[in-house]
Amino acid sequence: MNAHLNSLVIGADKRNRQNVTTGSRRPDEQVRAVSGRGGGPEGTHIMGHAQSGRGAGSVVVSWAATAGADREIQMEIPVGRRLDFGISPRSRSLKRNANKGIGRISVRDDFWTMSNYTPSTPFVVENLEGGTELIKVAPRRLDMVVPFELSRVLIPAAFGLLELKVFANEPRLLDQSHVGAPPDFDRPLIDTNTKHFLVLVALCEPRLRVSPMAAIPSVQEVAERLRPAEGFRKANRGSINYHIDYLLTHKLLVSEWASSCGGRMHSKREALVFCALRYDLVREEHLNLLPPLACR
Repeated sequence: MNAHLNSLVIGADKRNRQNVTTGSRRPDEQVRAVSGRGGGPEGTHIMGHAQSGRGAGSVVVSWAATAGADREIQMEIPVGRRLDFGISPRSRSLKRNANKGIGRISVRDDFWTMSNYTPSTPFVVENLEGGTELIKVAPRRLDMVVPFELSRVLIPAAFGLLELKVFANEPRLLDQSHVGAPPDFDRPLIDTNTKHFLVLVALCEPRLRVSPMAAIPSVQEVAERLRPAEGFRKANRGSINYHIDYLLTHKLLVSEWASSCGGRMHSKREALVFCALRYDLVREEHLNLLPPLACR
């Protein structure tokens, strides 16, 4: 499984994940605190950002100059402006201000929106920092708010997928000292120092590291992946299945969902991964808990 996963990682689209898997930001951004802005409760503190070298609140959009080319066109869209785009028949890539536009990106003070002018083609907007998060902009939908900071927009066409990347601003966050949840509200569902959590991370690894559509590893593959880790040297199908059942019955309580799919073991694994990724119980930083991938 290590060699197979490693080959998938090497073959993944590196351009789409550049400066994303590490959670890095554009170098022109700094974080600062501002007070009493953005519609928050009076007197609360909201985490915002200051920028140098470009307009505050602007959004950067990039796309391939021609289909399959490495050279990209970049454009900065200031607040209050918009980018109308279509398709160039010659280059088979996106074209700014085309005669027949297929969509529009509009930039507002604290967010950006996507409009879809096509009669029947949905746009898919992926969160490049969220593993499996995505939204779909339905045909003829206007000004749909996109909640992602780093996004990849995929547009199906007759000759393949058109792609553009959008680098928006960091979201504003309520200062930690002003959160209103009770003390036990954010208590983790799973202890990240446990063996069963490591099993869960191994199950989620392909979809976090490679693609949201990657196959979930088998029980045997999980055992092989974790054997170099402390406490897993004698891991086998039975021990991994024990941790999977423990997660289902004592931690995530998704056995009912798995049973509705037939109750087979692959359905249980699917249910765990579905729940863990949907609620951010397993995130990209947790991949560092796994043994290093063998380079072969």
